[in-house]
Amino acid sequence: MFWLDAFLLDAFWLDAFLLDAFWLDAFLLDTFWLDAFLLDTFWLDAFWLDAFWLDAFELLLDEL
Repeated sequence: MFWLDAFLLDAFWLDAFLLDAFWLDAFLLDTFWLDAFLLDTFWLDAFWLDAFWLDAFELLLDEL
């Protein structure tokens, strides 16, 4: 019975470790995708902002 208990206890800890590893991987993957999304959004915003100022500058030059 001792060996069976030890085996079941080891199996429990192994399952707990694998589950923790799974959730950690899922968290890191979610964080990666969120970072990538926010970075893409930042660059997209920067592009549109640059385009806006460029248009405004060209309009100003046309007025002069």
